[in-house]
Amino acid sequence: MRLLLLTIACWSHMALAASVGVIDVEAVLASSAQAKKARAQWQAELAPVEADIQRLIDSLRALPEDDQSARRDVTIQINQLQQQAQEQLTQWENEFLTEQLPILERLVIEIADENNLDLVVRADAVVWGRANVNYSDDLLARYNQP
Repeated sequence: MRLLLLTIACWSHMALAASVGVIDVEAVLASSAQAKKARAQWQAELAPVEADIQRLIDSLRALPEDDQSARRDVTIQINQLQQQAQEQLTQWENEFLTEQLPILERLVIEIADENNLDLVVRADAVVWGRANVNYSDDLLARYNQP
């Protein structure tokens, strides 16, 4: 029994001595140069669809209130274009994440190795932590390097 208590006490001490780092992956991705460039490209590619949606909205406003059939048809067209645009945007976002997450993972491992971290956790899983254990800015700086 004493051996078990001693083992638990030693393990608890080792766990407390572990070096932990925190990274806000979502914030790094959102504020990265890569994400800003990708969002600008997506916005440019969706601009014609947005113009079509706006044209349809304008035509809907011009229709008489009592022409319910025409208003319904235009509303359906608007909804279809919005759904297509959202699906395309989701596809681009997923492709971006598929490409970028392995790069971020490699950089996180570099930061962990350089700082002798035993564990790196996502910031959204942390209830409280000191600012000096947050390596998000370091990750963003490395990620933005050409």
